[in-house]
Amino acid sequence: MYAIDKKTSERIYILKGLLMVLVVLVHAYREEITFVDGNVQLRAAPWLEWGRYIVSQVVARAAVPAFFLISSVLLYRREFTWKQNMSKKVYTLLIPYVILNSCWILFFYFAQFFDFTLPYFVTPQSKIAEWGILGWLDAYFGNFIDEYPVLYPTWFLRDLLLLNAAATGIKKCVDAFPGITLAVIGCLWLLPFSIPFIGGTELSGQGVVFFVLGYYIVKYDLHMEQLDSVPCAAAAAVYGALVGITAYLNFPRGGHAAEGTLFVWFQGTGFGYMVSHITIAAGVLFFIRFSRVFAESKGKPLFMKFAGHSFFIFAFHEMALTIALKLLAKKFVQTTKVQLFGYIGIPLFVIAGCVLFSMFVGRFLPFAYYVISGKRVDRQRRCRLQSQDGQS
Repeated sequence: MYAIDKKTSERIYILKGLLMVLVVLVHAYREEITFVDGNVQLRAAPWLEWGRYIVSQVVARAAVPAFFLISSVLLYRREFTWKQNMSKKVYTLLIPYVILNSCWILFFYFAQFFDFTLPYFVTPQSKIAEWGILGWLDAYFGNFIDEYPVLYPTWFLRDLLLLNAAATGIKKCVDAFPGITLAVIGCLWLLPFSIPFIGGTELSGQGVVFFVLGYYIVKYDLHMEQLDSVPCAAAAAVYGALVGITAYLNFPRGGHAAEGTLFVWFQGTGFGYMVSHITIAAGVLFFIRFSRVFAESKGKPLFMKFAGHSFFIFAFHEMALTIALKLLAKKFVQTTKVQLFGYIGIPLFVIAGCVLFSMFVGRFLPFAYYVISGKRVDRQRRCRLQSQDGQS
């Protein structure tokens, strides 16, 4: 059995909260805002363009792979059978997935009936009232018309469910051919391959790669403390250099890059793709290392409380963020100051709103919280839930 003590468990918990903030920043990056009657292009001062690209498209891209890695380690740390695992995942992944997407479909359905709300609730699959069979299948599963479900961050739950279904097979494959399997996933990560039945993001196969790596961590008994031996300043310096190189090679310059420049040559060779994926992997390691700073700080109790609301931030931030950014684009001229507020201010308000909503539901509707979050309840909420059941 892979040992995770209380200190490490708390650190993983805090790390999830940190990673969730990065996920919100990924979704805060927009090059345009889509409306029924056209798109609003977002073009800001170069320093803001570069800044939000570096944060959202380079640094924050480490968040989702890290979540797959953590999920895998927590799964493989104990022995399990396929039936036992999938029985649990019905409650923790499938039911929340269906409920969340169903709620948003219902919400969008009514919002699309009114002219004043329609521009803010158009979907890539057109109006819900006009959906055919493929439209409904796509709304829940993706990969038919659009690659995402209606509530598109839930592609993570979808892919994680598929990976859990394959977890016993992955374990047997790694145990039988550890070297070959590692080489295969290394190629999958560094080269532009895709896995059609997983899909879900532009970084095709990231879930597979880091889920498999999670088992390697358990198999070879690797722990955070080993990574902690690397000085934080040295880790930050190396990671910062990789971030800078990745941003330079991949920043969308449009037609401004002259033919024959080093940038164009690297883009043509696919070197920028490989470097970006190396940087993402380095980012996963960096944030694991950096999590110790939060875990040992005076703010640890606050970070622990914040992390307890991570699932509600995951479930509700994207739609709230999209609606808020559409309102901003509709009502204000998109100056650099307005876009700066849209990139920093609105995500902060959305995160705060999701935390307050999580607190409200957890306090007054504990059973709803229990079901929506897939049984992800802390000790205090569990006591309230048991108390409510005892009174009923």
